[in-house]
Amino acid sequence: MNVYVAKQAIVDRFSNIVGYELLFRDNYEQNKYTVTDGDRATLELLQNSIVNIGMNKLVGTKKALVNFTGNILESNICSFISPENIIIEILENIEPTDKIIDSCKSLKENGFVLALDDFVFNIKYVDLIKLVDIIKIDFFMTKNMERKNVMKKIHSINGNIKFLAEKIETPKDFKEALSLGYSYFQGYFFSKPQIVTGKKDEKTPVLFKEKEYNFV
Repeated sequence: MNVYVAKQAIVDRFSNIVGYELLFRDNYEQNKYTVTDGDRATLELLQNSIVNIGMNKLVGTKKALVNFTGNILESNICSFISPENIIIEILENIEPTDKIIDSCKSLKENGFVLALDDFVFNIKYVDLIKLVDIIKIDFFMTKNMERKNVMKKIHSINGNIKFLAEKIETPKDFKEALSLGYSYFQGYFFSKPQIVTGKKDEKTPVLFKEKEYNFV
């Protein structure tokens, strides 16, 4: 049985590929996200990436950004993955509860790099901002002044954060992001998601099962 993972390149200021965002796909023809269950999508993505395809085939020596739901963050799933090649991307709809903050602290202590996805500033995220390493700003959903203000507020809380501009689709977007001081860039201007195909073998161990993590 075939399995699929899409990957989209992330580049630095010189357009060198430094990593990939890994994206769940359930078929080859429809290169877009089609599942509403975020927990299942992340678990299947991890299973397909690590076990069925292999991280070396997907990203080589580069880093892989993987979206994590709140349930996944609070589980013990990170004992099965390596901080050497996976950056944990915290979804924008996650509430920064005490339990989430504690989970993120534990992940940092274990060597993981943390990124915040599609960030829009809100005071409730202050404790999370202090912990994360990368913040992604959506250039399609925000305006120039918004981006400047968000960066200024975030750097007043954590001056070590690096910014990733996503949905960069034109040379103008890239030029603006460069001028604002972004470190990383992602979007159709550089690369569309590419689907990688692997094989699921019945004898292959299933490391990532939803029922084993007591999700509610």
